[in-house]
Amino acid sequence: MRNLSISILITFMFSNAIIFSVEKYVPPFGGGSGTVSDPYRINSREHLRELSDSIKCYETLGINRTKNKYYMLTEDIDSVDFVIGFQDLESNMHSFMGHFYGNSKTITLNFDSSNPYQWVSLFSYSTGTIDNLNIDGYINGSKNNIAVAGVVCFNAGLVARCTNNATIKGYRSAAGIAFQNFGVITHCVNNGDISAFPEPEGTTTAE
Repeated sequence: MRNLSISILITFMFSNAIIFSVEKYVPPFGGGSGTVSDPYRINSREHLRELSDSIKCYETLGINRTKNKYYMLTEDIDSVDFVIGFQDLESNMHSFMGHFYGNSKTITLNFDSSNPYQWVSLFSYSTGTIDNLNIDGYINGSKNNIAVAGVVCFNAGLVARCTNNATIKGYRSAAGIAFQNFGVITHCVNNGDISAFPEPEGTTTAE
């Protein structure tokens, strides 16, 4: 009888452990495993935040969780008022290092002049691939912003088949696709109104 009671107790504890583990596990993004054949699926602002946090993990873990990972946008996303990426641009480890496939979907930016970022764009810094993505909405820059752009502020990877339709207004400088390019930009179009408030030393605008 005692052995039976112990067996029942062990079974109960094991079952609860399994239930606890299942309840705690949250699949990343909207599904997927991050491979080329099964990319992470991005379909909400929360998933974009999760992507940004994947880059910020470098600060505490010493790794970049976007490296060699694949992401696919599955829905249009509105009212994005945060930057994907780390604002300290001194290391490549702070960049987006994966493959982001926009799937011809649109991300609508919503940055007013109170935004807290130095580098204002959907992606702050990319050494990966950004492909087939549309940008809409607006960025209203301020003195706090060093550079503003629609798709990416600093590109050291590949930006392909992207279109910026957003209105970009910078205080010092402004760009449609990328503010500075050290990689490859191909088959991209800027349709947005790009302008910058002048300063005594001059103003820079770029597509």
